[in-house]
Amino acid sequence: MFTTLQYYDFINHLFFWTALIILIISADDFFIDVCYWVRRVYRRLFIRKKYKPLTLDTLRRNPEQYVAIMIPAWQEHDVIANMLESNINFLEYENYTFFVGVYQNDEKTALEVDKAMARLPNVQKVIVPHDGPTCKADCLNWIIQAIFLHEKNINEQFSIIVMHDSEDVIHPLELKMLNHLIPRFDLVQIPVMCLESDWHDFVRGVYIDEFAENHGKDMLIREKLAHVVPSAGVATGFSRKAIAVLSERDEHQVFNPDSLTEDYEISFRLASRDRAIKQIFVTFPVSVSTAKNIYDKARVKKRHREIPIAVFEIFPKRFTQAVRQRTRWNIGIFYQAIGRFTWEGGFFRKYFFFRDRKGLLSNLIIFPAYFILANLLVIWVGQRYFGWTAYTITAPVWLLTLTTFFLLNRVVQRVYFTTSLYNAKQGMLSIPRIFVANIMNLCSATRATYAFAKYLITGKKIAWDKTQHEYPSMEMLQAKYERLGDILLKKGQISSEHLEASLEEQKISQKSLGRIMIEKGLITEEELLQALLTQTGYSRGNIGKANHKIALTLLPYEVSSDLRIYPFSVDYENHLLKVFTERALKGDEEDIILKHGYLSVEPFIILDNEMTDLLEALEKTRRLEK
Repeated sequence: MFTTLQYYDFINHLFFWTALIILIISADDFFIDVCYWVRRVYRRLFIRKKYKPLTLDTLRRNPEQYVAIMIPAWQEHDVIANMLESNINFLEYENYTFFVGVYQNDEKTALEVDKAMARLPNVQKVIVPHDGPTCKADCLNWIIQAIFLHEKNINEQFSIIVMHDSEDVIHPLELKMLNHLIPRFDLVQIPVMCLESDWHDFVRGVYIDEFAENHGKDMLIREKLAHVVPSAGVATGFSRKAIAVLSERDEHQVFNPDSLTEDYEISFRLASRDRAIKQIFVTFPVSVSTAKNIYDKARVKKRHREIPIAVFEIFPKRFTQAVRQRTRWNIGIFYQAIGRFTWEGGFFRKYFFFRDRKGLLSNLIIFPAYFILANLLVIWVGQRYFGWTAYTITAPVWLLTLTTFFLLNRVVQRVYFTTSLYNAKQGMLSIPRIFVANIMNLCSATRATYAFAKYLITGKKIAWDKTQHEYPSMEMLQAKYERLGDILLKKGQISSEHLEASLEEQKISQKSLGRIMIEKGLITEEELLQALLTQTGYSRGNIGKANHKIALTLLPYEVSSDLRIYPFSVDYENHLLKVFTERALKGDEEDIILKHGYLSVEPFIILDNEMTDLLEALEKTRRLEK
């Protein structure tokens, strides 16, 4: 048994060695931070002045290459149809085909893909000719073979092949970006972002923070120093040359079926096979209006901000689901890849391989760190309130100072990158979410170590541990992406110069953007109406149904006037109010309407001049009735 002094001495030694390991780990992270900020300052001072920045017009003018999009699916019957339909609806690209891989024993998913093929263009089903699940790489390899066969049937070759998952919200401009960069580059990785959710979703919030920092900083430095960009498994575009190199040298297995992180490995395999292979991680900011809360349609509020062209995903919400997903990542990155490519390539490629392996130590060191923290807290309480023997940490001052500095730097970096991609609220929430992330990483690293040790002992292959997916509704996606000006640009009805000029005039006149463009002769009333219908997803309103006396009984005139809506009908059985509107209703506006005894609102779109006429007539009717 330990005496009190012996136990204190044990804690003191454990504190020293734990702090020293954390210091080494943090110094490595600090090196990446310094590289990023030096690069950023250098680019601002020298690069931006020398090179003309890429524009959306350039992306849109490039001739479209033929693109194949791979979707491996195992038990994805609840999301796959919605994923295909929504992405096909939003993609600003024409020349592409989705290839969805389903297993022969997954009838539900196959049926949903069949239904999608019947009503959607550019969708092909690929049957994996054995029972699942196996692993994602196996499914992808069968999809690749189906792509080759499809090329022979249509006598046309795909120039770009893209990886995606069944939960992905593909950015409308993603294929335009890949089309611009390939074949100058052979592997192009687009950033991954977690769709924002409620503030109390701390597990999902961890993904917000980690991907914001990793894809906002770390991947950029990795590409610059090591010239290798690990695929994220989604939003990764390959040139035909890259696929050919992998297919020819690995017995037609483009993806490694012995790995749970085939996406991570494939970049290193490409670099080792052919030095001429070029890889890039690209961040191209686009101004968008995004939904504040995609989960509650009644509370959708839009805000204007700059975010990169990225793939958006709804990551796991439950702690156990997140740990299962991270366990799969940890097994593949920490264990399965370590013997294959660790010492290939130059210094920085080896360095980043070491840095990836360091993640295992970073995750496991959390246990002694929190154990020490809990002990120090108990000892402090005992000394203060129960007269325990005094205890003082005897670790060197330099160790305490440097460790504290590096840990504070980690918090600052996390807050900055989360804030820059999302908002200040998410940035501040990233601080308490660090604790949640640490516990998740500790559990997943421990689980991964156990699973891999069991594999080494028994020889039983580690299976594809599927994560349950969900997918946002069409209304959520429309609230996320579509702006009126973007829709008109996409349809070729205005130019970027016309849009910028109209937006500047809108700041002064406060008129609606559509009305300004009509007055300038840039678009017609009908073109504006069609763009509004696309933007809102509402049906066209027939103002012939307007009855001013009835409208005054459905809502107070002040509400109609303030919100610029016109109520024209009500379904009393379902407490559903139908209204005319000239734009998408905001969540707080719907809340105001619902306070007057309705359970839901069904909006119909009309033009702003039609709304003005209706409200003027409504006011005259109100005065006459007084």
